Amino acid sequence: MSKQQPLIDNLFLEALELPASQWSEFLETRCGGDAGLRQKLQSLLEADLAAGGDDFLNSAFLGKTADTPDPPADPSDDLPADSLVGQSSVANGTTSEPRFQILSKHEEGGLGEVLLAYDRQLRREVAVKQIRPKWQSHDEARQRFIQEAEVTGRLEHPGVVPVYAMGTWNDGREYYAMRFIEGDTLSEVIDRYHSTRDSDPVEHQRQFRNLLNRFVDVCNTIDYAHSKKVLHRDIKPSNVMVGPYGETLVLDWGLAKLLDLSNEESMTADLLDHRSFGSGSTPTQAGGRIGTPQYMSPEQAGGKLDEISVRTDIYLLGAMLYQILSGQPPHNDESISKLLDRISRGKLAPPRQVLASVPRALNAICMKAMKKKPAQRYASAAALAADVESWLADEPVAVHRDSVAVRTTRWFRRHRTIAASGAVAAVLLTVGSIAGSLFWNIQQTRQVKLEAEKRQRDFQIKTQQEQHVLELTTMARASANLAQTELQASRFSSALGFLKSAVNSLKDEPELKAEHDRLASKMHRVDQLVAFHRHSDVHERLNVMSRDTKAITACIAGLNALGIWGIDDWWFRLPDQDLSAQQKDELRWDVYQQLMLLDAMLVKMSGIRLLGSEQIARTKLIRGARRFLSTDAGKREAAAARVVSDRLESFRLAEAVRWYRSMADFRFGDARRIQGHQLGMTRNASDAQSLGVLSMISALDPNFGILFRDYQGDDAMVAAHDLFNRSATLRPDHYWTQLSLAQVEYFLAQRKDEPSWRDIEVAVQAIGRCIAIHPEKSFAYADRSSAYREQARLISKDDSFDQAESTRRANELRKWSLADAELASRLAVNQPRVGWQYGLALYEVGQNEEAFKQFLNASKLTFPLIDIQDAAFLLVDDLRGRSEVRDILQKLAAKTGPQQGKLLAFLASVCMNQNAFDKAMENAEAAIILPNPPAHAFAVRGMVHLLREELAKARKDFEHVIATESDHDWAVYGLARCDESAERYTEARDGYRRAQWIAKTNDHRAACFLGQARMSGLLSRFAEANDAITKARELEPACDLMTVIKPLVSHYSNLRKEQPDAESTKTMKEFLLSLSQLPRVTKIEFPAKRSLDQKYRAPVFNGDFELDSMRYWSDVTGASWLCQDGNESVAEIVNAESYEGDQSLLIQGHQLGTAKTGQAFPVPLGRRCRVSVWARARELADKAVVLSTGNGTVVIEFPGGSYGWTQFQGKFFPGDAKGDSGNPNGDSGNANGLTRQRLEIVTSGNGRVWLDDLRVFVEEKQEN
Repeated sequence: MSKQQPLIDNLFLEALELPASQWSEFLETRCGGDAGLRQKLQSLLEADLAAGGDDFLNSAFLGKTADTPDPPADPSDDLPADSLVGQSSVANGTTSEPRFQILSKHEEGGLGEVLLAYDRQLRREVAVKQIRPKWQSHDEARQRFIQEAEVTGRLEHPGVVPVYAMGTWNDGREYYAMRFIEGDTLSEVIDRYHSTRDSDPVEHQRQFRNLLNRFVDVCNTIDYAHSKKVLHRDIKPSNVMVGPYGETLVLDWGLAKLLDLSNEESMTADLLDHRSFGSGSTPTQAGGRIGTPQYMSPEQAGGKLDEISVRTDIYLLGAMLYQILSGQPPHNDESISKLLDRISRGKLAPPRQVLASVPRALNAICMKAMKKKPAQRYASAAALAADVESWLADEPVAVHRDSVAVRTTRWFRRHRTIAASGAVAAVLLTVGSIAGSLFWNIQQTRQVKLEAEKRQRDFQIKTQQEQHVLELTTMARASANLAQTELQASRFSSALGFLKSAVNSLKDEPELKAEHDRLASKMHRVDQLVAFHRHSDVHERLNVMSRDTKAITACIAGLNALGIWGIDDWWFRLPDQDLSAQQKDELRWDVYQQLMLLDAMLVKMSGIRLLGSEQIARTKLIRGARRFLSTDAGKREAAAARVVSDRLESFRLAEAVRWYRSMADFRFGDARRIQGHQLGMTRNASDAQSLGVLSMISALDPNFGILFRDYQGDDAMVAAHDLFNRSATLRPDHYWTQLSLAQVEYFLAQRKDEPSWRDIEVAVQAIGRCIAIHPEKSFAYADRSSAYREQARLISKDDSFDQAESTRRANELRKWSLADAELASRLAVNQPRVGWQYGLALYEVGQNEEAFKQFLNASKLTFPLIDIQDAAFLLVDDLRGRSEVRDILQKLAAKTGPQQGKLLAFLASVCMNQNAFDKAMENAEAAIILPNPPAHAFAVRGMVHLLREELAKARKDFEHVIATESDHDWAVYGLARCDESAERYTEARDGYRRAQWIAKTNDHRAACFLGQARMSGLLSRFAEANDAITKARELEPACDLMTVIKPLVSHYSNLRKEQPDAESTKTMKEFLLSLSQLPRVTKIEFPAKRSLDQKYRAPVFNGDFELDSMRYWSDVTGASWLCQDGNESVAEIVNAESYEGDQSLLIQGHQLGTAKTGQAFPVPLGRRCRVSVWARARELADKAVVLSTGNGTVVIEFPGGSYGWTQFQGKFFPGDAKGDSGNPNGDSGNANGLTRQRLEIVTSGNGRVWLDDLRVFVEEKQEN
């Protein structure tokens, strides 16, 4: 490349921005006397004009080659005004009606064109921007276009055009939709202003101030972009749009640089890889120069890429101000080479030299912004804007000291009253002492008046400030009150919004710091609750789908939000200070439920690590039993399960936890596994729910019975039904329990010899309860759709109805099924599994084509592109319709006809989804040998070849698919995998990046970003690799980083052998070390097992009696207050008296017999416990009321008489109690050293006593 080529490139691109009619004038101005330069440009422009709409690669600019492909068609070409466009890659996936209706072409630039379109989703006109046809195959132009869309979408600011959607046309070209802008460019406004310089001075000054205000708006937008780590690098008046309603919008971010990428990676000549090509600017790119020459900074003009920074944009802002002040760009020359040389040397004529009327202060501001050395410019765009605003406000600016005359004039304008007194003083010097005395007295009177006015103003200011503080306080308290109302209704996200509003309104008010800090603390607590519930909901949903790795990640994130791991008595340390007593109690059990699910998943993951991720079989269990003696596989998960079991059992003992712990201990060879028949009765709702799940799995998968069998009899499904029923009774508002109960009801109905549609009705009613609890969740609607379909099938066979009636009822049920499935599909954002049930509902009503689309979509989108660390004892998708879909497709595909190839391809895809790869290959090849085989059949076969590492065959299939369907997600991703396996890292990297645009789900996009990270790492582009990993983890927190780490470790090992001292080897090592610190699903981190040696508060609940009931307090028989031997005492919760809170327990004793209540809770064996309680008595008989352990050992005796609130304390050692079974020593202790202790309140005499704030503390363990 000649040294002049960069200049030719730049001028050619710049000329393309202009109509052909203006090229001659442009060449005359820009080439000057350089005849050679003009001739070359003239020939290029003529060649491009001759090329018309052809591909850029076919133009004379690069030279046409014989094998250059024809360009894809422009999606907007040849379309009438009412044509419909908008592909499935837009926003929310496939729709029956395209989103965008093209209305007309709006404008056309050098690289891009803007279409005016109607957005059916937003119901308004929008602008759709795309690359012009002749540029669409030019990768660099395309990548710059993509960056412009990404950066514009990243910047949410009034000064940046909002992006509504991004997508890909059928020909593979990307586009994006944005707000349709009407108005003029700032360049046009500046030209109009200077063309009317001799008009009305007042109007001219108004226009000038308006221009400066627009400039301040641009500065603020650029300052915001800098805060988001984005440099514009091509700021100029033509890239700013001025709207008719005060809008000022900064356009053309195609040359933007992301500051979180290094200069080496994002600003070298390899601009293609880093998307640094702007779709609408006139850049100088080759030779290292980026920007528009007339506005370039010295570092841009000199090609000093490593010096381009925030202050480069400051220079460009100064250049814009220069044009506002002078009417012309700062840099002009007949020769581009001379121009760049002058800029590099910092040669610049001040604006006042161009136009003498430029104010000196603004001249100084402009020259400060355009200093040659970046360090001498303004530090930020905000600082530049502040100086311009100071000038507009008639205040001094930081970079210029005005003359005495200017400062005096400003002082007189701002102090007119005092200036008048100065004039009086001048009079005194001329009229003499007598007259002067008279004037002096007058002046004194005026001074007194001025001081009085000042005091009045000060009083008004103080009053206004107090009023301001009062208003802020009132608004903040109103927001806080609204937040509390939302909290009481358990609408935590809404409450958080109100609290954020209150805190933000007070943050800059020193007088309200105490109120601000109080509300900020409350906001933090509510934020913790929001995070916990958000993650918990995700966790439970993923658990239902057997996505254990993702569920574990979500669960741990939710529990981390509450900070429970380092605290022994986590149940009393939750951020629940703002909740009611009932909400506090629900939160404790919600945490317990999450821990219970986490324990179950960790135990299952331990087995997966040992046995592999396929469905568990007896032979694999036998192999695993041998293998676990010689490997550490699964021990990390087993160790984590032990920690979780500790947390669970210290709260409440549970039979499910006994089983989980036995499985974890068995993995370490520390104990024998406990079988189902060895477990006792469930102890709480979560315990029943967990054992119900184990029983249901055992019923549906006989192989699982090896691990868990015979709990509550030999019919596991009946046992599951009883367990879920008990759990639902104890927690009637728990969505997932009701859903599990409905599923078991459905399974029990289906397994009858002659099931009736009426049998399914019980399941439908249970699902209805789920919907009533959470109408926004999709699962219940999808399951009810399946239940309605089954009812329709059964009712059509019901002989109790005539044919017409049964048909009518069946059709009605099918309609209900479709309505529920459609609603589930709308609610199931990024959950394509609903597609199985939606497709089946469509098929039942005869909408076969739409049904097949749903089947194909579900099979493609739920197939994991990378290995996931999940394994289901049950294939959950099969239970939710996938197996039924396969059966339907098998029957239809067996029939010869025009649809057979397509049906075989669909069937192959479903088999692929079921991991039945041999069957997938068989059906795909059967489709391929038919006439006009569908592209997806080749994609399926290619994926099977890829899994078998038959790379050449896989590549051939994927290339065939892409040739006919360029945006096929499996094919694009699969071809990148082939390139990676062939060590074609650059091609693989580009393939993964393209696949990111095509992928439809977060799972698939994360796989693409991980692929890019691997390739970028192997290419030593570590900043890019790190960015790709970050994006992958944002999309899919449970993605397995080992897919990145393993190949890089292997590469590093080779580097260390071949180049041990090379800088690249050291950098690779540092990068791998940083990756090793990231959390990942294959590396579960938990705190070490706690010994419970420290003092903590035992889980005695409702000891403050705030729950409006005797919940947790009862006799071993279950009675809340058991009277014996003629005792007629009464115990009730009252609110008339309390030590703390609102309520207390009132006991009205009776002299005959005894009455009692109590509570059982886990405590460590051998550790002394201290009981504390506050009591108030009235005419109480001596020893009429006592606290005792379960075997009758008295802990506290309340003295007789009448007294006010008094604290009483006592101590006991666990092991003196008897449990519910009546054994003198209670539970003998579990593997965690805990026993079930009972504490009782017993009365046997007359009088009244109020009890409150009853607590039990486990004392610190004493050394022997």
